[in-house]
Amino acid sequence: GFGDNLMNGLLRVQGNAGAVCGVAMRSGRILVHGNIGSRAGQVMKGGSIVCCSNAGHRVGSMMMGGSIVILGDAHEALGEFMMDGEIFLAGKLKSLGEDAVEAEFADVDRENVTQILAQHDLKHDGSMRKVISDQRALRYVEYEKGELLFNDAQEQKAESVAADGNRDVMSFDSD
Repeated sequence: GFGDNLMNGLLRVQGNAGAVCGVAMRSGRILVHGNIGSRAGQVMKGGSIVCCSNAGHRVGSMMMGGSIVILGDAHEALGEFMMDGEIFLAGKLKSLGEDAVEAEFADVDRENVTQILAQHDLKHDGSMRKVISDQRALRYVEYEKGELLFNDAQEQKAESVAADGNRDVMSFDSD
């Protein structure tokens, strides 16, 4: 949990960082000179994580914002259920997570990665992959009444959803 809930500042690890490095971070920067463990950047909302070596499984899981730059390889389920943000990968990819897709690595992305790396006096001149959310898990065919609303409020929500076509409503079982 190195950098858990980081709000600002710079954290550096000379070696490897364990599991959930940068979990729930909101801003700031994390630099790991070695490997990052599983689920690094999980539910991160902002800031950046730079990994100079390899990344464990499910890095960027459920991330909501920010950037992760991996200069080595990534294990399986990269970006599992990410909602927003971006992951940049220089090395090999074992597999993408559910709801994660590769996107075009454009000039603006190269500038972004260059800027993030420059903050740590690092450079990378090779190719990169960009991973973002496809947001499939956030789309619903129909409004589901299992949302945590009750009676009148639930009916109002259903009417407003039907009126504007918004289907991005999460539902939960009450059990």
